[in-house]
This record gives sequence, C-alpha cells and structure tokens, in this order.
Amino acid sequence: MADDKGRIEAKESRGFLTCLIHSHDGRPTADVLGFSGLLLYSFFALLDVSKANIGLIMMMAGLFLLKQDRKRGGFLGDPLLILSCAFLLYTCIISILAAFEFPHLTWQILDMAKNWPVRGFFSILIVAFWISSWKTGQTDRLFALIVFLIFCGFLIRVFLRLDWVNLPGQLHGLWSGQMRASFGYSSVNLGTWSAMLMLGLIICARRWMGDERDGLFPVRFLSWAGAFVIIFLCLLFSQSRTAWVATLMTVPSFGAASLFFARDRRKKTCYWMALCLFAAIILFVSAYNDMIRNRLISESGSLVLIVSGGSTDASELLRSSIGQHWMLFCAFWKEFLARPLIGWGPGTMEALIDSSGLNEAAGLRFPHFHNSYFNVLAEFGILGFGMVSFMFFLILRAACMNFRKGLIPADLFFLVVGTLTIFGLCALTGEPLQSTNGGHVISLLGGISYSLNMSEGAKQGWSLTKIVSREP
Repeated sequence: MADDKGRIEAKESRGFLTCLIHSHDGRPTADVLGFSGLLLYSFFALLDVSKANIGLIMMMAGLFLLKQDRKRGGFLGDPLLILSCAFLLYTCIISILAAFEFPHLTWQILDMAKNWPVRGFFSILIVAFWISSWKTGQTDRLFALIVFLIFCGFLIRVFLRLDWVNLPGQLHGLWSGQMRASFGYSSVNLGTWSAMLMLGLIICARRWMGDERDGLFPVRFLSWAGAFVIIFLCLLFSQSRTAWVATLMTVPSFGAASLFFARDRRKKTCYWMALCLFAAIILFVSAYNDMIRNRLISESGSLVLIVSGGSTDASELLRSSIGQHWMLFCAFWKEFLARPLIGWGPGTMEALIDSSGLNEAAGLRFPHFHNSYFNVLAEFGILGFGMVSFMFFLILRAACMNFRKGLIPADLFFLVVGTLTIFGLCALTGEPLQSTNGGHVISLLGGISYSLNMSEGAKQGWSLTKIVSREP
C-alpha cells in the first residue's frame, strides 16, 4: 500500500513537460495532442494565424481520438453546441444562395463561409473542453498560462516586425505621427489588441510580478513594466481613436473594480502601482506629444458637418476618416434594408459597396463597412446577427455565473469581461471579429469563461485522463 502511494506521489511530482511528452506507456495520447494544441493555439493567437490553426487542428485531433463516452458528457445538450450547429447550417444555406446570386464571387463566398463557424462557436467549445480537462484545482494556473502566452506571442510579433535597420527613423516617424504602426495587423486592429492587452497587464499585474519576497521579483517587475510600456506605445502608435477611447473607458473602471475585490494587501499594492503608472504615462504623452490632440482635432470639421447636416457632398466627406465611416454607414443602411432578415451572404461586402457606388466615388477600395456589427447584419441579416450576439451572451453569462459561484477568480473575471467590452467598442469602427486573430482571441477568452461550465459537468459523471496525475 505504501509502495502504491509512493508511486502515485512520484507520478504527481513529474514535471509538466515530461508528462506532456510521455504518457504512462511512453506513447503520445489524445491528451498530449489536446493540451499541446491548446498551448500552441494560445501562443500563436496573435503571433501567426497559420500556426495557431495547427494548434486548433491538434485539439480537434485529440478530441477525435478520445473514446466516445469521454466526449459525450461534455458536449451533448450544451446550448453553445446547439447554437454552433444551427449557425453552421444557417451559414451553409445563405452561402449557397449567395453563390447562385453572385457566381463570380463563389470562391470568395466559400472561403469566408468556412471561417465563420470557428470565429467563436465551435472553437470556443474545443478550447473550453481541454481547459476543463485539466487537473482539478489547477485550472487557475492554466488560465494564467494561456493569458501569458497570448502576451508573449503579441510582443514577439512586434519585435519581429520592427525595422531594425532603420529603427531610430521608424520610431521618430511613429512618435511624431508621420507613420502609423500596424506590425502586420491593420492599424485599427493593432489598437484593439493593444487596448485589450493593456487592460490585461493591469488586472493581472499581481500574477505577473509575483510575491515581492521572492528573489525573482525585481526581474518580474521589470519585465512587466517593459511589456507595459511597449504595449502602451503600440496603442499610441496605432493612432486608433476608438481604441484610445475604449482604453480610457475600461482601464480605470475595471482597474478600480479589481482593486475593490482584492482581498490581499499585496494585490492592492500591485493594482495601485499599475494604475498610477498608466496615469503617469498618459500625462507624459499628453505633455510631450501633440499626436493625440492633432488626431482628434483633424476630424472635428467633418463631425460638425455630419451632425448639423450641413453637407451632403460625398467628395467633401470622403476626405476624412469620420466622413468615410458615415458614407459607409449610408451604403450599409441601403443594402441592409433591401434584405434585412437573412442578409446577402458571407464574402459579399465589397460587392455591396461597389453596387452602392461608394468605391467609385471615393476612388478607393473599401472591402468592408469598417464596422463588425454592420458587416454581420449585411452578410447574415438579423437572424445571423442574433446567433452571433447569443454566442457572446453565453460567454458573458457563463463568466458571471461562475464568478458568483466563486469558481473563477475576480481578476480573471474582470479580464474576460473587460477585454470583451473593449472588443465590442472597437468593433464599432473596425473589424476585430472578422480578423482571424480576433476569432482566436474570442475563442480563448470564451473558452476560459465557458470551461468552468464543462468542469461542473465533469462532476456529474464524465472525466478525462489527466496528463499531470495518472493513477496506475
């Protein structure tokens, strides 16, 4: 009996990587594929879309290799699974109709159609399933690891996309506002990801820094502060006004909420430190950089014209960003009213803008309406928009219920809700949902929130073999 207990304790003390690479019989298992894919997916979510897709495929392969009874309890009857299947069927139907109506866009329609069911929906379920399969009582650490890997992927992407040959010139152009940063994303999406990560750095400051009594605390603090400055500069250099406003709306409010719910004195100290650093950087940039003021003032004339109705001249409005957004709204409204219920089908936005005459009048190519809400309504109609909205409702509902039950820590709850709030605000003038990176981020945030629902299901009769602790 003592020998058996010793063997179990020895297996539980094995390192994470050793357990990840080898199962008890030395061969790869479904668990290895699933958890390796989850970590790969998290790391490459904002770094490299193609490699993130490999992680998603690995998680799907792990699910396929599991025994049927081990999958059944976690999925059957789940409302998100039912919603995902309904949305997939709906997408297939309207895509076929769109292909008949726009035969010259058939391949574009099919390409966009295949991406939608994994922008949330099924991929949330897959991520949630593997998170819920983690060792009981240690999912909190896995949540933190996933968030940390997302940060690492983004920072590596920024460093890889810097112009190291002409770095001083590039930084001067970005600081002066003559250049607009993108780092391989669109500038608007760079602002969105930076705003979300900025909030995450503040809320998760304590997790990153650790205990000040730890010998590695100075290193942890310096790395956190360095990441904070880099992400703030990415947010600034993106010149995304919507991301700036979203940051100012969410960081103080969710930071204050995290401070209020912090029970530990050291956590409160970390939150105060993070919020003070955020305020200090804003004051410094406001004092020594005119880019923000110039960026906001440059659009004031067009905004006055639109609000007062003083100009209907398209050529005059199209000279400014706000004017372009207004003209895109007018084009959207016209096409939406023509088919409000089921929309025009995925991949048809550019054709709709062409038919409105806006691209020709502007002398530009607008591939979409620069608004995720308009895009979903135009492509999927009110029915599809309702399904996408219900997906986000299920994520937020799961987060709120699990927070109320004490199953999710306060900082991770505010991280999920706060970053989704930024996502929703930035979707008003950008395309975070249509971006593949955005789909991966939503899947991870939704998976973190939704996984605890599956963990509750595990207590009622279904479970997975844990890769950290395997009893003989």
